[in-house]
Amino acid sequence: MEQRIRETAEQLFFTYGLKTVSMDDIAREAGVSKKTVYQFFNDKNTIVENVITGLVEQQQKQLQQSSKASKNAVHEMFLIAAGVQVLALKVRPVLLYDVNKYFPECGKLMKGFKEEDLRGALINNLNEGIEQGLYRKNLSVDVVAQFGLIQFTSLFAPESYPNNQFNIKTVICKITELFLYGIASADGQIEIARHIHNKNNEHKS
Repeated sequence: MEQRIRETAEQLFFTYGLKTVSMDDIAREAGVSKKTVYQFFNDKNTIVENVITGLVEQQQKQLQQSSKASKNAVHEMFLIAAGVQVLALKVRPVLLYDVNKYFPECGKLMKGFKEEDLRGALINNLNEGIEQGLYRKNLSVDVVAQFGLIQFTSLFAPESYPNNQFNIKTVICKITELFLYGIASADGQIEIARHIHNKNNEHKS
């Protein structure tokens, strides 16, 4: 029951934001009484913290899985980008606005993921790519990682790529390709082209 309530709250939060969704809304959508909701969660803040913490932990696991499943640095960067794409499609701007304005502790948690986990993953990827000979040796890793972080997080700012003008999936693909081609060595460019070719064939089959 607790999981059911949490999943219901998550769906409502991701659709309508955090501020406008009430405990009554959560109970009604979950098909339970408000009393039942309070048996598992002390208040709305507790549910919000639970949902946001779960979201961050899920993204942390995704980064870890990208590292383990990747064949090389180029492949890993595409996997990282795919994870960012899923998050961008899931998290609407209204949720991010509400988190930062009304739930600052949750906002700090999400900011920590961006600045520590995601940035750290980019730095590790760049170092590995240099060692593997797929990225150029003269890269300023900190600067390039920050640039990549800015490009990925721009997907969550509606003014950067308005939904009525851009397709998020297309945007993340192009951002990733441009980013990688900008840092790749000759061998890395071959690997990028191979990955794109294989991906296109997968879509056609």
